[in-house]
Amino acid sequence: MIYYGIDPDLDKCGLATYNPLTKKLDLALFSPEEIALGKPFEKNLDVTIIVEAGWLNDGVYHINHKMGYKASAEVGRKVGLNHGVGIMVARCLRDLGYKVQLVRPRNKKIGSKYFKTLSGKDEKNQEKIDAAMLLYGYWKND
Repeated sequence: MIYYGIDPDLDKCGLATYNPLTKKLDLALFSPEEIALGKPFEKNLDVTIIVEAGWLNDGVYHINHKMGYKASAEVGRKVGLNHGVGIMVARCLRDLGYKVQLVRPRNKKIGSKYFKTLSGKDEKNQEKIDAAMLLYGYWKND
């Protein structure tokens, strides 16, 4: 079994790959199009793909009175676009025959310093960190 975690984003999606046999965690960035076409994934293997699904959260509000309404609306627009990317990626991967699990995002982001403490990896890219944390239950004990 190979596990993949995807943090969908409009420009670049974070992708984490964990192989329990080799106990190896790899992190990368791919375009949403590459992900949706299944390019980074192993073929003919037992694969589970876990997609961060923020659209499953109840009531996503992005009004921040300190930012003002225009800025808050722009944040909400970008979040909506990212949700659309995640939905499209999950549907395409299912259509390709992959087993896809949708997972609600964590309440708090994990920073690079704490991620290094957990994983030993010196990673600064938040999309890669978020993708890896989707697989935390698989690699944390290895």
